[in-house]
Amino acid sequence: SCVLRVGIKCCKGCQTNAKRKLLSVSGVSAVEYNAEQGLLRVSGDPNPDKLLRKLAKWDKNAELVSLPGEVSAPAPRTP
Repeated sequence: SCVLRVGIKCCKGCQTNAKRKLLSVSGVSAVEYNAEQGLLRVSGDPNPDKLLRKLAKWDKNAELVSLPGEVSAPAPRTP
């Protein structure tokens, strides 16, 4: 799995739509979004570069926080 920081705070519909679209990507088995932290956890065997490109295609800015195989949770972003 991998964790991405994504700003999808406009509405629940956009969050649901992003989850649905990411679930269609090869290697993705589950998607969880934490709106409070702006973190998207993608489970399975996803290609992080492909996920970032897909999100960019949907006009969602994203950054990779942790790579597949990393165990630690990402630290909260400080302002």
